[in-house]
Amino acid sequence: MSPDRIVIPMTIEAHEEGGYLAVCDDIQGCHADGDTIEEATENIAEVAEMIWELCMEENLPLPMLLEGYQPGSKVEARVIGE
Repeated sequence: MSPDRIVIPMTIEAHEEGGYLAVCDDIQGCHADGDTIEEATENIAEVAEMIWELCMEENLPLPMLLEGYQPGSKVEARVIGE
């Protein structure tokens, strides 16, 4: 893992009514919906960044996967097993 990029593992599930749900089980509360797999993937990366920001603002412990994140770094979400 490079300092300019954080990779988070995720799973993708299709909603019965359409769209997708991306979930990162390693970061509490890190999940996002999207109309496409690509949109759900982009959205979950943004959620991970928001969780990092909240932890910094509220002086909360960081999830282990986000410990190396720095402002300006890229969060990349990947489906587990790829």
